[in-house]
Amino acid sequence: MRYTILIAIAGLLLIACATTRKPFVPPVDSNFSAQIQITFDSLPNYTRLYFQNGMQIAEKDLDRWTTYCRLHIFNRDKKADYLASVRPGRFGISSVKNYARSSDGINYLPGLQMFLGFGLATSRSGTRSDWEYDGPPDYYLYQVEMKLTSTDQPDVQFLTCSRKWSTRGDYFPTLAAMRRALGNLILLEPMSVSTAFKRSLRASL
Repeated sequence: MRYTILIAIAGLLLIACATTRKPFVPPVDSNFSAQIQITFDSLPNYTRLYFQNGMQIAEKDLDRWTTYCRLHIFNRDKKADYLASVRPGRFGISSVKNYARSSDGINYLPGLQMFLGFGLATSRSGTRSDWEYDGPPDYYLYQVEMKLTSTDQPDVQFLTCSRKWSTRGDYFPTLAAMRRALGNLILLEPMSVSTAFKRSLRASL
């Protein structure tokens, strides 16, 4: 009897692992850097700068169905009248997250998944048990959020690239799409081996 139960459990695990969707891996990681090529002066605290098709663009002019990126500049320790500036420089990427947000305002949080031989992994997934009653959202906003770090320019906080899509799935902006949106204004490039090693060494101290 015990042997039969073990076989049944193993079978269920195999089925679950075969049908489970793999996590959506962000297109960049901490081995990348963001090289800002342009200067911005007199930016009010909590400024957001938008980029699409290789140009800086006003938020109202964005085509949100095409990948665009947002540079977020703020300092929590300063008041609303604080003015920041951005200078050309290289920024580390300390963390990257994928987010999927629906038009009805729901954030899709990580779902726990099991893979035989590989332990646990996370992906962005949503649970809406009432979709059969009110229908799916009109669209999803897929976002790749990069936390930027710089000892010289701590006000430059996040670079987030986004795009709308009508269905749920792996529709996060790709590295190629993010580079097209940023053009030559902000470069996303892998760090050299020596730079990555020095950075990991500093983090371990």
